Parts: sequence; structure tokens; C-alpha cells
Amino acid sequence: MEKRILVYRDEKDVKAYKSDYERARIYSQKIIDFLKNQNIEVSLNLVRSIIKENFPIAPLFQNRDSKKLQDLPEALKRVVESDNNKLIRECNALIQEAKRSMGEHDQHHVDFLKLDLIDGKVIITDEAIKEAEDLGSIYVDTDNRKKVYEKALAAKKALDELDQTIKEVYDDIDRVRGIAPLSGDGARILSVNYDGEVELDGYYLKYIH
Repeated sequence: MEKRILVYRDEKDVKAYKSDYERARIYSQKIIDFLKNQNIEVSLNLVRSIIKENFPIAPLFQNRDSKKLQDLPEALKRVVESDNNKLIRECNALIQEAKRSMGEHDQHHVDFLKLDLIDGKVIITDEAIKEAEDLGSIYVDTDNRKKVYEKALAAKKALDELDQTIKEVYDDIDRVRGIAPLSGDGARILSVNYDGEVELDGYYLKYIH
């Protein structure tokens, strides 16, 4: 196949997908900034675990799980082991806010691998944007789709020519059209039956002299 052809895009769905990534970016940044203010540098992968997998911070603050504690950066481990309840509450509140907001509003799976952390700033990668656009789009990208697409274009061209011919010989194109649903108003030379088949409706040729 040569370059694929965009034939449909649901802009509302694309926007929703991008919003999901933006939500993940915002909350990841909040958690990273909060921990950075405590002199704790964390990776984006750790933030993903915090938000999506309930690991490691939220449960550790309650039970001091020593096995999971060993997987934490030393600075973060010290916070978990400390008795700084105010810090623990604030961090937990951020985590729970992120989980709640993403759980309530996300319409698609957010792949944190498609976010990036550059100079302390969380960014949405071009890969995530492309994924969002592809999710809400349909392309002619296979040989079978190309065959159907080309036939559909040919059929559309023929129907446009039929409408043009009717317009040339009959001056009320809003009353007589080349094709319309069976339940549609006005006359139609062709119609679509309830089985989806196109039929010639000879009755309405009475309008053409």
C-alpha cells in the first residue's frame, strides 16, 4: 500500500484521548514537584506506579512494608519511614486525587511510556498525540479497503452525475433527487430498501419530461 488515506476522524474522540494524556501529565507533574520540594527526585516510571498500581507510596505509608521499601529511592524511603504525618497526608492526598480524577474521567488507556520527563517537566510525546489521532481515525490502509474505497468513489461520482442530469432537465432538484432513503421526503429516482439494496423507482420518472 502506498500512503494511507484518511477517510474519517472523530474529533471528539481524539480530543477526549488527548485530554486523558493531559490529565496524566498534570497529576504526574504535581506529584513530581511535591516530592522535589522534599528533595526527592523520582522517575516518571515510579510516578506511574504510584498512580496506576497503588505502589509504592500509598500503602507503604500505612504498613511500612519492608520488602517494598527496599525498592524505593533512599530519600523517599526516609519519608515513608519517618513520622512526618503532615507530609504523608499531603502526599497521599495528591495520589488519591490523581487516582480519583483519572478513574472518573479517563476514557482510554493512558500509556505512561508515552509521557516523558525532561528537565523536571512532564511532557506528552509526539507518539501519544499520533496514537490519539489514530484511535479516532479510519484510514484506507489495506488492499481490501482500497478496493471498496475506489468503488465507493466511483458510485458517488455516478450519483453526483445523476443529480446533475436531473437538475439539467428538471428545475426542482430539492423535490427530485438521484437517491434518497425510502422514508425520505420528495421523489427519488433511486432508493435504498430496508435490506440496504439500491433500487430504481420508475414511478418518479413521471416528473422527467
